[in-house]
Amino acid sequence: MFRLGHIAWLSIVLLAVEWPWNLRAGSLEKVWDVDLKEALQGEHLGAGQSYKVKKLLFSPDAEQIAVFLMGGNIELIRAQDPKTVLGAFKNEGYDDFGWSPDSQTIYTGRHVVHLPDGKACDLPPNSIFTKFIGKGSVVAFDIDPQPPPFGIVGFRRPGPAHLRFYDTDCQEQENWEVPSNWLIMDASPDRGLLSVSVVAGSPWTTELIVSPFEKKILHSASGPDAPRGRFADQGRAICGRKICWAVDTGKKIVPDHSIHVVLDDYKPGLLSALTEMSAKRGVWDISTSKEVISWRLKFITYGITFDLDGFNRDRRPIPSAISPNGEYVVEGGDGKIWLYEIRP
Repeated sequence: MFRLGHIAWLSIVLLAVEWPWNLRAGSLEKVWDVDLKEALQGEHLGAGQSYKVKKLLFSPDAEQIAVFLMGGNIELIRAQDPKTVLGAFKNEGYDDFGWSPDSQTIYTGRHVVHLPDGKACDLPPNSIFTKFIGKGSVVAFDIDPQPPPFGIVGFRRPGPAHLRFYDTDCQEQENWEVPSNWLIMDASPDRGLLSVSVVAGSPWTTELIVSPFEKKILHSASGPDAPRGRFADQGRAICGRKICWAVDTGKKIVPDHSIHVVLDDYKPGLLSALTEMSAKRGVWDISTSKEVISWRLKFITYGITFDLDGFNRDRRPIPSAISPNGEYVVEGGDGKIWLYEIRP
């Protein structure tokens, strides 16, 4: 059902995008919907568990979907049978979760799990920004175990830090001393590369493409036009904001085949009944600069707080993800998830 095609993929949310939407372009056909409270049953989910979905991810082989719930629980379900739970995990912070290229091993925070046999291990306590950079290689940023003054996040502290390389049994193989203001944004297991933002005092971060195995920076750029986004096309491109850059040169390119992104069109900060009625979500093909399909965007309220300025709602678009072959979209809301097939 979910065969990998040759369409490179990227799933992002872009706020306040402006382009002409065509609601007649294509259609969505529902494959299934599932009630999470009925499907997800286990001792780890207490009576007060919220089933509001915060985030969704497809595995590289599109056979698994990770469902992030409020409260930090992550449920791994089978895409062909959403009531089959493959595993339950806890988000330990930094929003780290990912699969090996063959979808057989996952990491959640510093916890690494081999899915076929359930064998698990933990990276050292100071490990953050975990990423797979190959089938059997994991890289993590090693931070200072002592909390910095005034609540400054560890990676912004001056001085060196380390990228540490591990096998999938959490055994360290090598390390590389790097600046502590590096922030790992994405990884390409296909090419063993990292996308890194350098946090500095300027308005714009400096963007790096790094080869950790070679322990060198391939190229860097800064300013508003620097490559920012996620790896696509098996690590040959970085795509974001409806634009792609060649990884090897840093120059803007027009892909020669389809690269699909999910984009939201609404005005953040002005959410009201009228604004939400006109909000839209769509799939955009960067290679053709055309919309594949669009539909009405739904919203969810995660919480309400009250202060001297009145009531404040944490209200956002419902989360979504696009499959690696660009043919399916999954969305999640308050206690439900839906899988749709895209019919261009």
